[in-house]
Amino acid sequence: MRSDEDGGSPDWDEAKEYCRKAGLVGVGWGFSRLRDNARLATVISACNGRKGWSQGAATIRRLAEDVEDGDLMWTRDGLGRYWLAQINGPWRYDKSPLSVKYDLYNVRPACWLKTSWRDFEVPGAVVRSFTGPGQSLRRIGDHPAAIRITEMLWEAETRGGNVVASFTPEEAIREIFDPTDIEDLVLLSLQAAGWVLIPSSRLHDTPVYEAALRRPGSGKVAVVSVKSGPDNHVDMRALRDAAGSAKAFAYSTHNRYEGKQDGITKITTRSLTAFMSEHPELLPPRIERWLRL
Repeated sequence: MRSDEDGGSPDWDEAKEYCRKAGLVGVGWGFSRLRDNARLATVISACNGRKGWSQGAATIRRLAEDVEDGDLMWTRDGLGRYWLAQINGPWRYDKSPLSVKYDLYNVRPACWLKTSWRDFEVPGAVVRSFTGPGQSLRRIGDHPAAIRITEMLWEAETRGGNVVASFTPEEAIREIFDPTDIEDLVLLSLQAAGWVLIPSSRLHDTPVYEAALRRPGSGKVAVVSVKSGPDNHVDMRALRDAAGSAKAFAYSTHNRYEGKQDGITKITTRSLTAFMSEHPELLPPRIERWLRL
């Protein structure tokens, strides 16, 4: 959101680079009539008094009051790189020339990591937070695994990888990996076993299975159902019916299967951890990195 200083629009990548160099995080909604270091109540009142700026008032209040010192915050730049910062000071209203230039009037001090990551290196819940319409400032939500991984990445970069508790591949599958990570792991293991993914099959919102594959040579078709978490189960009968003449695979992170196996091949956590151990070079970069933290 641009301030009322002028009608232009800042270069957001330049603005984010400025934040990293200046040690800040910030949002816009500035007013030319307000002085530097204006009170929070004054800024919020000004936003509420301007038509269409009520969202700005809510965002400024969240940045000033809901975000706590020590909180970790992600942003993404125009090249798709993800940057991580830690908040380390109170809100203030900033009328310095560069903050005005980049529409960053409402700021908090922050320490930025020099490292950036690509989308396949950060938690899936973080990536999804940047897709589609959304607020300028928002919590990742109820994704404890993404929060834990974010904390581990921060600790590994600032203090070294040995300061955080390690976890076994089994624990990672049950507690850390995002559902998309589990699907990737299962599909990669099947491809390493000789099956080839039909890419477009992952794009369809099928209610029973996640993807289809084919076997080189024979041309045999297979489908696979993958369920993550203790509250999701594989409906074996529905999977068998949906598969038809195709071979069916099923995997549940918490061993939750409903109905008879009826010719369906269950993928075990043991087989997945063996694949992870034998083929680390095939793992998605974020999974490989997390297992080394």
